Amino acid sequence: MHKRSKVALTALAFAIAAGLGYGAGQAQARQPGMYDALRHLREARGDLERAGHDKGGHRELAMGHVDQAILEVQAGMAYADHM
Repeated sequence: MHKRSKVALTALAFAIAAGLGYGAGQAQARQPGMYDALRHLREARGDLERAGHDKGGHRELAMGHVDQAILEVQAGMAYADHM
């Protein structure tokens, strides 16, 4: 994934996360598994950021996959909230 794409994806993830903060207490009660998954993914993303940089590009790919997973979980949560 290109650096510019990763930055844009990360910014989008944070923007969506901020939007989900509205009424999050009620939504969290309805979707505890999704909130747990989101928390674990964010923790994994932080762990990957703190990992050493010499991983043959695999660390960066993993971060991109985690970013995508975060977006998918958030999209699923938003979809369920509007059903």
